[in-house]
Amino acid sequence: MIIKDIKIKNLKCFGNSDKEISFHIPDGKNLGSGLNILVGKNNSGKSTMFEAIDFLRNSISSTQNISDLKNNKNSNEEIEVELTFSGGITEIIDNFSQDNKKDTFKKYVYKENDIEHIKIIRSSANLKEVKFWDNTKLEFKNETGIDAPMKKLFELNFVWADTNPNDAVKFGATTICGNLLREIVQDFEETDEYIGFKKNFHNTFNDEKTGLKAKLKEIEEKTQKIFLEQFGEAKISFHFDEPKVDSFFKNTKIKVHDGEETYMEEKGTGMQRSVALALLQVYAEKLSENKDNDKVLKPVYLFIDEPEVCLHPQAQKKLLNALLEISKSRQVFVSTHSPYFIEPSLVGNVLRFKNSNGIEVFTDTKQELKEIKENRVFFFHHRDIFFSGKAIFLEGVTDIERLSLYCESNNFGELLEDLYFLGGCKDAELFKKLCSIFDIKSAFVFDVDYINSDLVKHLKNGDKQDKEWHRKNFNTYKMDFESKKSDLQKQNIFLLSRPDIMDFLNEKGETFSGNNSKGFAVTGTEAEKKTEIDFVLNAVKSI
Repeated sequence: MIIKDIKIKNLKCFGNSDKEISFHIPDGKNLGSGLNILVGKNNSGKSTMFEAIDFLRNSISSTQNISDLKNNKNSNEEIEVELTFSGGITEIIDNFSQDNKKDTFKKYVYKENDIEHIKIIRSSANLKEVKFWDNTKLEFKNETGIDAPMKKLFELNFVWADTNPNDAVKFGATTICGNLLREIVQDFEETDEYIGFKKNFHNTFNDEKTGLKAKLKEIEEKTQKIFLEQFGEAKISFHFDEPKVDSFFKNTKIKVHDGEETYMEEKGTGMQRSVALALLQVYAEKLSENKDNDKVLKPVYLFIDEPEVCLHPQAQKKLLNALLEISKSRQVFVSTHSPYFIEPSLVGNVLRFKNSNGIEVFTDTKQELKEIKENRVFFFHHRDIFFSGKAIFLEGVTDIERLSLYCESNNFGELLEDLYFLGGCKDAELFKKLCSIFDIKSAFVFDVDYINSDLVKHLKNGDKQDKEWHRKNFNTYKMDFESKKSDLQKQNIFLLSRPDIMDFLNEKGETFSGNNSKGFAVTGTEAEKKTEIDFVLNAVKSI
């Protein structure tokens, strides 16, 4: 059972648009298939989406005030959070719902394209009730006493960026460490050691001849006698249930030996928060060891808010590897400001949040970026694009090097963080599509050979290094350039009128006259080239 999508209304930065956000789904095979990477500026709704899912399952805590959660512009309107689950829902109900509620849940399961769905909504109008979607009557219905049983169908594990650090190292039933530890040792109750423990427990506490119960025999008899005199016939006896594994977890503490033995809760914030993240990695190893485990697993969803806090880059990479393993079978949601959680293979897993006139979420719902991954044209250098408002693409590394130096010396320094190289202008359409999907402004600065068909033919003949051929055909380039540049500029594609960046700038990023670094004679004065480059940079700057 996975979270298919969510609708959020009037919760904090989310207004009344009630827009649907769809999520990536684990397929049980591919690393990262169920990983959802949330990026965007502060106050764009990433952490609020986590809070919305927590609100739907758990309502609000005793220390929260619902008015503090409402959107400031719509404080008189109610918060609504709606979640749709899909896949294997009947199986989850059969395995994890209490018996007297199974039929209630099942009557709200409906199918779309032969896949089971169930839809739940909670509103601030009545915080104590959740409603289920009746797909036959097309309305939400309330069922008495269904709130608590609903919580037994799935677990939410949160690692919040602003969590009280001491909460991170507790092992209670609702904590991330407690839940992870239970997941890791879920088969312990079936071991010979635990079965032996239960037998010894009952021998110690419940055996009427030798155990604690034998010592309580007199108390039982006296209690029963008084009960018989005052209330009626009955048998009174004491029985001790063996402690469940969960009860041991509640009293679990972590000791740290770093010169002096202390409890983890006495350590610094960074070390405490890192415990939960380290347990996630152990959990990932456990999952990888049990690849053929066909036991029905209770749905557990992981939500990690800004995992980069207190983690250096190499630790972030190791955590990502663990999350990739976990997300093969579990849905994982990561809200981050760090590019280290976006590898080239994960371009399609990004959800980019943006807060302009209301919250918008941009993601590759149609798998349009499949070609980018297959062609391997997205490099680690490109992942910063998701954290930028604008991307300016150049043809190659040399273009980046020389144009960056020019920008530094000519009051275009603000463009430096927006410059990205391609493996030639052939990749322009792919990156134009990427920027369009994620609502990122983009511009492309190419040499004039981008539009010259004769040059393309010439290059296909294998004479890629013959720059002199370029010079001989400059007039042809010039005619193409003048006739097409205006239309291309409307598409944010800007052409330099010569075949190579080296015809404009030397190794120091300076314009020049005469021969370039290859020794070829280049037309145009230094002033003409500077005017042309400045025009292009001012144009991309204003996008």
